[in-house]
Amino acid sequence: ARGFSIIPCEPRGKKPLHSPADPTRDPAIVAAWAERWPDANVGVVADENFCILDVDDVNAFLLQVSNLPETFTVRSSEGKVHCYLRKNGFEVRNQNFHPIGSLRADNFYCVGPESIHPDGHRYQVVKDVPVAELDPVLYRVLQQKAETMKRERENRFKNAPGDIIVRDGEGRHEFLTSRGSKLHNGEKDEDQLFEELWAINEKHCSPPVDEGWVRRFVNDWLVKKEPFVEPPQVILSRSEPVNPDDWRPLFHTWEEFEHAPPLKFAIEGWLQAEGITMFGGLPGHGKTWVGMATAKALLTGEPLFGYEPFKVTLAKRVLYLCPEVGLGPLTYRLKKFRLDPFVKSGQLLYRSLSKDPVPIIDPRILRAAEGADVFLDTATRFMEGEENSATDQKIFASNLFLLLKAGARSVVGLHHSAKSSARDSYLSLENALRGSGDIGAMLSTAWGFRQTDAATNTIHVANIKPRDFEPCAPFTLQGRPWIDDTGNFKLLDPPGQAPQLKARSGRPSSIAGKEEKIRELLKAGKSYQEVADAVACSKGAVRRLALTDGLLGLNKKAEARGIKPGFSWHKPQGAAVPVKRKRSVSKPHARKRRPKR
Repeated sequence: ARGFSIIPCEPRGKKPLHSPADPTRDPAIVAAWAERWPDANVGVVADENFCILDVDDVNAFLLQVSNLPETFTVRSSEGKVHCYLRKNGFEVRNQNFHPIGSLRADNFYCVGPESIHPDGHRYQVVKDVPVAELDPVLYRVLQQKAETMKRERENRFKNAPGDIIVRDGEGRHEFLTSRGSKLHNGEKDEDQLFEELWAINEKHCSPPVDEGWVRRFVNDWLVKKEPFVEPPQVILSRSEPVNPDDWRPLFHTWEEFEHAPPLKFAIEGWLQAEGITMFGGLPGHGKTWVGMATAKALLTGEPLFGYEPFKVTLAKRVLYLCPEVGLGPLTYRLKKFRLDPFVKSGQLLYRSLSKDPVPIIDPRILRAAEGADVFLDTATRFMEGEENSATDQKIFASNLFLLLKAGARSVVGLHHSAKSSARDSYLSLENALRGSGDIGAMLSTAWGFRQTDAATNTIHVANIKPRDFEPCAPFTLQGRPWIDDTGNFKLLDPPGQAPQLKARSGRPSSIAGKEEKIRELLKAGKSYQEVADAVACSKGAVRRLALTDGLLGLNKKAEARGIKPGFSWHKPQGAAVPVKRKRSVSKPHARKRRPKR
């Protein structure tokens, strides 16, 4: 009566007594089945109208994926439920995200309510409400989770031991796919391939996958001459047939060209609307402080950093997601910028390490992001996989674009620079953003930061990627004591007046603020080690400063060797360069004749 397609299953079990590929909604056929198998369980098949979200671990599902929809729900066991969903006009494919659950489609089935579980308890309806439609955003979340877990299983199976046992729900199909794709050599026929794959199935799968799946796999893929290629996943593709001749609607029209909206900014010349912006800098170089200053400008409408050209369009809401800092430290920083009223009014919503982690594509985050400006501090905490992997960065970019499609006005990611960038005298897309070049490719704009004075938190700021606009020249911000006193940065050097960025040698924090003391001790004739001990830094840092300032040789050992100030091992000046003796390689017999000392 609810419109579900059903099949009979064995009494007190899950094995089908009729093919799931041929279910029915006909009462006469159901009556005939009931007469033939009076004690049968009922299997509900995911057909052209419905799909079933089979959740095996409710707590893990809520933690990793999203909220469960308000729909017709059946409890299968303790902590396990079946959520019935109506297809929403797009093609839905079966998705497996073991161990927390799966999405049943493509004639897969679940045991229905009032059936008897093998353990003896009944499948019970826990929410007797109308069947809800499947949200496309939720489907995309489930699909990405399934793809991630499938990739992890395939990587595990590549180097699996010879005696591996793969149980139900642990990726039996992926295991057979990985092993079966290596069987075909161009000479074996269909029967040989089936026998070999079936032997692998019986040996390693517990219980074995049904014969029908193995035969379909052999027929569809292994008998072909070309090597097996995993079929592509269809993402939200419409189920109705497509006419290839009707290609014109795929492209924009002249009317759309004429009325295309202009380039928009949330903050003029700083933060593009409908795009992704990245702040890049070394750890501790002020990215979070600048991010909070940007959030404050969006909430107050005042020009960013008090610089009039950085005009602001007021934000509806700001989301600040910071999963690497606890509640206390993050709240301390928000208070520094006088953001208390906006937290109280709900215009500023923030998450810290103290909250349970959720992905940025969680439907609740996507709903909160509608019309909001979203800050990710830091972006690497929202990435899955490796920073240097183009494949993983493609998924990350897709997730950020999904935030924009959900209605976010802008997305700002705070990202780390490579450590080696501290030795560069410039900021660029390559040295300010660590990882794959795909990170920079997806951005609308990016800004690089370099702290030039830790004591005053002075930061050199430069645009490292402008898209479709002319950025301002580099400028300098000063944080102390201005953030404490006014709740904002001071624009120390406006655009075009900032001094040239200088390269740093060695570890920047090793001698920061100690340079003058080091110079005085070197001029007083102290050795590198004596200077290093006196100022609590490394001996190499002292020597590098001496090289940079032309002070190499102003110590007792150098003077004893006749080396004058200004001497450099690389570019000889003044005194002659000591000539190193050429190391001779003596033959074994020559060493024997060498006289004893």
